[in-house]
Amino acid sequence: MFLASLNWYGIAAERDCRIVDWSSVRCSKCGDESSVENTDAPIIGPQDALPSVSCPKCGSDATPRAFLPDLVVSREKRIVIEISGAKSSIHDRSKVDFYYRVGTRWIEVTNETVKSAMAVKAVCQALALSVSSSHPERIWSREGS
Repeated sequence: MFLASLNWYGIAAERDCRIVDWSSVRCSKCGDESSVENTDAPIIGPQDALPSVSCPKCGSDATPRAFLPDLVVSREKRIVIEISGAKSSIHDRSKVDFYYRVGTRWIEVTNETVKSAMAVKAVCQALALSVSSSHPERIWSREGS
C-alpha cells in the first residue's frame, strides 16, 4: 500500500539501493579494516558495484560497508525511508521520525503508520512537495480518483 501510494503521488521510490559508508572499509585480501576520509556517501542502485579504494596495508581492493534502506525516495536529494517494526510510543497514533545521518535525510515510519491510510496520505503529500512529484496535480486531490 505504501509503495503504491508513493508511486500514485508521482514519487519514484526505489528498493534495494545502498548507501555507501566510508567509515568502515574492509580489505578483501588481508581483512584490514580502516576508514576513509570521504564525506560523499553515494546512494547506488542494486546493479551498481560498490566503489573500492586501495588498502593502506597491502594495496588490494578495500570496499566500504553499505546501508540498505527500505526505500530511496530521491537519490539526488538524498531522502530515504526506513519502515520499522517498532511500536509507536504514542498510544493509538501513527509515528514518523526524521533524522540526518551520513549526509542523508532519513524518514522512519512505523508499521502502524504505513497501515494507516490517513498517515500514508500525509507522508506522501509532504514528500511529493519536497521531491518534485511527477504528478503535482494529485498532491491535493483524492487518492485513486
